Amino acid sequence: DSLQAVNRLSGTVASRCPAPRGCAPLRGLATDSVARIIYLFSDEALFEVTTKDEGRDMWRLHLERKEFASALEHCKTPQQRDQVFAVQAEEAFVSADYMRAAAFYARTPSAAPFEEVALKLIEANQPEALRTFLLHKLDNLGGRERSQQTMLATWLTELYLDQINKAAEAELSAARTVAIPGGEGSAGEAKN
Repeated sequence: DSLQAVNRLSGTVASRCPAPRGCAPLRGLATDSVARIIYLFSDEALFEVTTKDEGRDMWRLHLERKEFASALEHCKTPQQRDQVFAVQAEEAFVSADYMRAAAFYARTPSAAPFEEVALKLIEANQPEALRTFLLHKLDNLGGRERSQQTMLATWLTELYLDQINKAAEAELSAARTVAIPGGEGSAGEAKN
């Protein structure tokens, strides 16, 4: 005989413990909903059933079901939160929602290495998402991380300057392709 605790959401056995020795066969469970106590009873004895940390893996169950808000509510450590954000980031990246992916990647300091994320966004040719990622990372840095702040700010400056240069080149190219009134074959041509 043993007592099994089954997770009602997943249907899996969460824990198992042997039945108390020296008592007649177990007859059932009863609950005191006011005191929130569970009792196990036989014909000869009554036992109080206690639970410890029932929700310890609930975050993982919600994550597997892609219920991200519930998963985050049940996280107890920063590493668990990182895993939830990393899964959200990967899902957004795969579905080509690069801006959202960049924002989630920026929130995962231990689950997604900085260089790996930056390279993914560069290879996907997503400069806007890369800027978003870098800005979020810059916002999350502490005041003591001056060298990292400088590096990110420099990279962001380069990206913004590149964007400005591309816009200026596009404007110049557009100005060159504008039709000039009075061109060849028109009455406004000068004749010798």
